[in-house]
Order: sequence, then structure tokens, then C-alpha cells
Amino acid sequence: MVCDPQGRLLRWPKKVAQQEAVCAYLAKKFDLGASYSEERINAVLADWHTFNDWALLRRSMCDLGILERAPDGSRYWLADPGPTDSIPAS
Repeated sequence: MVCDPQGRLLRWPKKVAQQEAVCAYLAKKFDLGASYSEERINAVLADWHTFNDWALLRRSMCDLGILERAPDGSRYWLADPGPTDSIPAS
């Protein structure tokens, strides 16, 4: 992932694994449990990249299941990541 000194992404990577890492990085810019309008999602994403394609970022985050959205596209929120410190049952 290539960022400028302010932590903004400079380009969209070609490799899927790197795209996933970028989306995970951007997910940290949102609050779990908060609801966002499309305009607010776009504004936050615009603050964290320099290549002027917040729609690509928003769609990618939705496609990866990082962001969820209302059926009419009016609201977005971070998907619940589930428990991260649970131990699988044996």
C-alpha cells in the first residue's frame, strides 16, 4: 500500500490482496455501529486517498463485505467483524 506522508492512498493497487488491505485500512476511518449517508462515506473516503475515485473505494468495500448498505443506498455502516478473540471449540 502506497501512502503519502499524511496517510492518504496514492493509487489503487492491481493485486486483489493489496486491494483487500487498502479496504481494511480505510475501514479504520469509520466507527463501528455508526450509520453514514452516501455523501458522508464519500467525504471520508475522499479525505484518505488522492486519486479521486471514492466510488471505486466504496464499491470495493461493499463487495468485500466491509461496508454494508441499505437496499436503497441511503445508509452505509461497517459490517460487524464478529468476535476476533474467540477460541474455536474443539
